[in-house]
Amino acid sequence: MDVKITYLGQHANFIVIYRPPPSAKNGLSQKLFIDEISDFIEKRAAETSNLCIVGDFNIHIDNKNDLHTKSFLSILHDFGLTQHINQLTHNKGHTFDLVIGKANNDFIVIKQVHENLMSDHF
Repeated sequence: MDVKITYLGQHANFIVIYRPPPSAKNGLSQKLFIDEISDFIEKRAAETSNLCIVGDFNIHIDNKNDLHTKSFLSILHDFGLTQHINQLTHNKGHTFDLVIGKANNDFIVIKQVHENLMSDHF
């Protein structure tokens, strides 16, 4: 989902992504995701200074030693983006629900991640 909002004269582009976990059954892989997200971000990063990409990426962003996590974070860095969630977002551990925005502005402010009793995600 892609939504463009204007508020008090400022434009913002919100993009919501759900990426199913890769499996042999669905034919998805971490490499495919890295390739596709790189192309997607390349097209979107220059559109607005207030870009916010949120969603369930099903990549363990908290595992800094993982090759795919490193590649993903490198892509964000290359396009001047940063991942703003620094807590676990799943009740079994790991951070894969992300909020991504431009690294050089204060458009996105994350104060706290709340546990939700209706889901296994926070």
